[in-house]
Amino acid sequence: MRRKSGDYPQLVNDLVINTLLHLYMECSDTRRFVPLHQRNAIVMRYLKSLLKKAAYKETRKDIKALIYAGQKGDKLEEQLWRLKSLVNNYGNDVEKFYGFLNLIESSLAIYSELFKENTAVVSNRVYLLADVGGQQSL
Repeated sequence: MRRKSGDYPQLVNDLVINTLLHLYMECSDTRRFVPLHQRNAIVMRYLKSLLKKAAYKETRKDIKALIYAGQKGDKLEEQLWRLKSLVNNYGNDVEKFYGFLNLIESSLAIYSELFKENTAVVSNRVYLLADVGGQQSL
């Protein structure tokens, strides 16, 4: 499945969530405390396996950066949580609005379209005004 370039934040979010889930599932298999170096080893082993997968092609640089940080002894779990918070805060208002319109369309079957003069208005539609030269046109 080919992803659109706008899906990069979602791909990074999936990477982080899957990596953290893998780490916590591995840690839950033992009753003992899992020290930092062992947690880093679990995360790095999982990330190295993702480098070969085509689905994570767009995030290879991020994966390699995380692996390098783990080799230096950084706290990978903490970095993953920071990366997740950055990705969740990513996006401008237009992207959020577009996502909202897609949600309305998929869940409520209410479609959106540009408002055109001399066109009949249909119920169950969200009409958007075109912005012309900084001024909205009607």
